[in-house]
Amino acid sequence: MRSVLVAARGAPAVRAAAVCRALGIAPVTVVTRSDPQRRHVLAGHVVLDAADCAARAGCGGYDCADCVVRAAVAAGVDAVHPGWGAVAEDPALARGLAERGIRFVGSPEAALAVAGDTAWAVETAERAGVPVLPHAVGRRMIRALVARHGLPVVLKRSRCRQGDGVRVVRCPAELSAALADHPDWYAERYVEPARVVGVMVAVDDEGNAAHLCERESLLVAGNRKLLEAAPVHGVPDVLLAAMRADAQRLACAFGLLNVVTVEFLVHAGGYTFQEVNPRLTGAYRIAEAVTGIDVIALQLGLAAGSRSIPVDPPAGTHAVQGHLFLRPGSPASRVLRRVRLPAERSGVVVDCTLDAGRPVVLDTIAAQVLATGTSRAQAYDRVARAVGGLHLAGVRHHGADIAQWCSRRSRALTEV
Repeated sequence: MRSVLVAARGAPAVRAAAVCRALGIAPVTVVTRSDPQRRHVLAGHVVLDAADCAARAGCGGYDCADCVVRAAVAAGVDAVHPGWGAVAEDPALARGLAERGIRFVGSPEAALAVAGDTAWAVETAERAGVPVLPHAVGRRMIRALVARHGLPVVLKRSRCRQGDGVRVVRCPAELSAALADHPDWYAERYVEPARVVGVMVAVDDEGNAAHLCERESLLVAGNRKLLEAAPVHGVPDVLLAAMRADAQRLACAFGLLNVVTVEFLVHAGGYTFQEVNPRLTGAYRIAEAVTGIDVIALQLGLAAGSRSIPVDPPAGTHAVQGHLFLRPGSPASRVLRRVRLPAERSGVVVDCTLDAGRPVVLDTIAAQVLATGTSRAQAYDRVARAVGGLHLAGVRHHGADIAQWCSRRSRALTEV
């Protein structure tokens, strides 16, 4: 593998390009003329502008599989690394690259099709013997589900991506309105309280799978995970071991390759399958922090045919990562007037690729802050201090929520 098209933008693209260079691989980046934030763009890059994706609101070309395939062909690369955007789980991208003999740093078309269809994914998990929640598809079956198990239920669009199109229905009137609005929902019983635990799995091209790390979601706003951490606290070892085994079995049942994450809901009844992320997720830095594995390098190696998968990597470090998602209702221009990063601190990494003086148009995350420590309390404290020292004038984000939550939890754990 001599050259790789990094079909992403922002922090994921910056990191992937850096890893490529460290491995002696020539990276090529992509950009659209409509993207004012260009920190990720290298001297060697391809412009993604195309008439067929111009009408897609918020796409900018980055989520257009055809545009990425054309860019890869034009650049003459050996492989494409898709980052963690929507295009990374688009079967059309895997198919288009395969047809042209270009390696895809991800899973094959058929596996992505299964993982991307909510009902199909849950049925696959159920056939594999993995616990699932009571579920149904279509108006008649959803009403039967509610009659049998009651409300609330969670409704999901069949091919919702990254949490989009998810609705919790708590009363009959809401259910009737939702079914009238969109008759082909997938529905499952809504369980609360519940925690989301994601198990990262590596799979080589012979179907050998190994778990890398698991992390838990701690603070959520809507469908956005603001705070994640590892190792997972408060879940019995026997339950974690079962989830690891199920994650590996599911990755193979789906036909997934490379690095993927299987998410479970942990609740009073045990755990149940939630979804598969057949791509890199924003929490991959947590896995790197607690295991010492370079996940991007592992991805590239697996795509090149390597069968060297870490087995039961050590996980002695505590890691907490805050994702500073932009809030709805930012000023219309969303021009980032000023950027001030926090002072460098031991055990803290801040990823911010926004340029001051430029509009923020395609970004959903202002920055990410990862902190490690010898205890969860220390990692919380380091995240709170780093986020408190990060100033991004001109845009509204969830930094204050993250800092306050981490400060409270750090104090509570320290006082125990």
